[in-house]
Amino acid sequence: MPNHSNSPVISIGMPVYNGAKNIRNALDSILSQSFIDFVIIISDNASTDGTEAIVLEYARNDSRINYIRQPKNIGAIANFQFVFKISSTKYFMWAADDDTRSRDYLEKNFYFLENNESYVGSTLQTRFQGGHFDPVRMGDASLYHEDFAKRIINFFGTWHANGRFYSLFRRAEIVPWIEKDRNFLGSDWTLITYLASKGKLNRIDTGWVEL
Repeated sequence: MPNHSNSPVISIGMPVYNGAKNIRNALDSILSQSFIDFVIIISDNASTDGTEAIVLEYARNDSRINYIRQPKNIGAIANFQFVFKISSTKYFMWAADDDTRSRDYLEKNFYFLENNESYVGSTLQTRFQGGHFDPVRMGDASLYHEDFAKRIINFFGTWHANGRFYSLFRRAEIVPWIEKDRNFLGSDWTLITYLASKGKLNRIDTGWVEL
């Protein structure tokens, strides 16, 4: 098991429901990261498949995994909010139970944010499994303009998959937004709009995220 800090700087929130088919790949991708000072918060939304057994198996071998099983299904959006609300680190990232990342994902984004205070989030190039890297269609293009209005215009320039949602963020910037209990369809888009009003959002053109 990696020698990691007792006070991690990154929390990775993974809401899951019946993720047994893919969650091993997602966990392997995170646990093999070159940057190791993180904790994984997994909220199991009352899964009915083998998700619990798989995660507990991983948790026995790596103390960075914090597994919580909901007694009943609380809904997808509430589950995404739950993993954020119980986190407490400087940086936070949501991870879906079927996503994978290059080994340098956390390292590259962490050090970028540490050295660029005007940015509230950072990600690597994003694609769907078997797809292509396309910052326009994936919605992960850098929003680097000093002018807030230009950042918003660029974000809404065309329909996209909002790959930006799975960035590494400064947790403190999300807190005021999440406290409003944004439980509605498309709330991930409003989150990015809100964050773009607070600062710039970066995309690094090496490494990858596969959704």
